[in-house]
Amino acid sequence: MIRMIRKLGWLAVAGSALGAVPPLHAQATLMPPAMMAVGCEWVKPGMGPAHDQHEEAWARASEAVKGFAPALAVQSTTGLAETCWITSVSSYDQIGKNNDLYNKDPRYAAAMPSLVGDDGKFISDGRNYIAVLRPDLSAGPMPNVLTRRVTEWTEWRIRPGNGQAFDAAAKAYIAAAKRGGVNPEFRVFQVLQGAPGDTYWIFASHTSMAGFDAAMADDPKVFASFTAEDRKLFDDFFAKAVVSVNSNIWAYNSAQSALTPEQRASDPFWKLKPKLAPKKP
Repeated sequence: MIRMIRKLGWLAVAGSALGAVPPLHAQATLMPPAMMAVGCEWVKPGMGPAHDQHEEAWARASEAVKGFAPALAVQSTTGLAETCWITSVSSYDQIGKNNDLYNKDPRYAAAMPSLVGDDGKFISDGRNYIAVLRPDLSAGPMPNVLTRRVTEWTEWRIRPGNGQAFDAAAKAYIAAAKRGGVNPEFRVFQVLQGAPGDTYWIFASHTSMAGFDAAMADDPKVFASFTAEDRKLFDDFFAKAVVSVNSNIWAYNSAQSALTPEQRASDPFWKLKPKLAPKKP
């Protein structure tokens, strides 16, 4: 897996206003970050189980680095077979410091050649991104991500120069939802590197798949509260500003995430399952 995210160690994704983020290593929570670096891989057909094992080994190597930056692994359950790794950072300076941390760890450096060298067996392509939270466009409380199991990750690509139209549409949607008695919860990130300009990500996470049913049930309430001005705004927005919208459901993966003992102990879901000893012939 030759990609920036691996060379820098475990960088990542998730949400809070751009600025200083409290140290995560001693905490039993994982809040959405101010800034995130994301690495994604497209898995070759038929290589899913082998790729999973490979990435679990990489996660254990990361957890062995003193002071490592916790990172979440998410796997697509709709769309192409894809795995992404999400590590919260507060700044580009922290990315550089993470790089130094992993480069100076002798055990991690010793493991890197085989981990990177085997990547090509399992993946067809990879991408790296850096994005920042847009708290002004997000809605609802910031969750402890360790309580969530699935997330809807929607990518909006907006025509260059139409970022303000996206801002206006997001704010109009939030206002309409509140008028309709709906309390939406989602985080908006603006991608700075790795994607075309004016690309936005919206994450809406839930404790189970049932959360998507509840969100669908709320949709009619939101649409019914649109004013005439809202409808015109959205008609113009989709006709003139939107290039594409791509939405998929992703599941959090415990074994491929790199977490602290405190974070793993916070919920049985994150506890690593013991490896079964091979059967004797």
